[in-house]
Parts: sequence; C-alpha cells; structure tokens
Amino acid sequence: MKWFILSMTEENTPLNDNKVITLRRITRRNYREITRIEVKPKQRFFIASNAVSMADAYFYREAWMRAIYLGEIPIGFVMLGDNALKYKIIKHFKPFLYIWRFMIADKYQEKGYGKKAMQKDI
Repeated sequence: MKWFILSMTEENTPLNDNKVITLRRITRRNYREITRIEVKPKQRFFIASNAVSMADAYFYREAWMRAIYLGEIPIGFVMLGDNALKYKIIKHFKPFLYIWRFMIADKYQEKGYGKKAMQKDI
C-alpha cells in the first residue's frame, strides 16, 4: 500500500502510475476538454493549440488525431499525418506516417506519459 501526503493544491497532487495511458477519439463529448489542455507557458510558441490542430484535421484528409488519456483524465493530444489517406488513389505509392502534432499538458510533463503514449498501437 502506498501512502501519500496530499496537498490542497492541484499541482502537488501525486499521480497514480497504475492508471493506463490510452488514445481516444475526439468526439463532441470530449472536444472541449481537449481544447483546454495547455503546455507550459514558455512552450506555447512552439506548438499550435489543440483547437487549431482539430481545425487542421478537419481540412486535411491525411490527419489522424486522438486525445491522450491517463485513466479518465485527458492529458494530451496527438495528430499524425497518414499520407496513405491523402494519396490512396496513386499507384506504386509507399505509405508512411509522421508525427504532425504532439503535446502533453503542463503538469503531466516529465513523468514518462508522452513516451508511453508514443508506444501505443494505433
């Protein structure tokens, strides 16, 4: 049994490493939660917001996006580019995937959750 000293602040609340990292579809039920996830303030200039990324995914058919969850808590966002979705009608085409966008929320960074998310099967 693990014992934790709990603080009243959310930032100091210990995280349960027994929770599983999952990739979930973004739907009308969870999209608002996903748009509120943010990186550290000094990182905001390096990545588009999740709302902009979701809009991009709407207009680019090669986009594949998922929310990253720790248990039932949304902690990040990933968007891949799948050129097979874009060029599936071209013969002699070599499909490939690439990371288009990837982010983990500020307070969940540096805990190994990003690495676990990248190791998930899609």
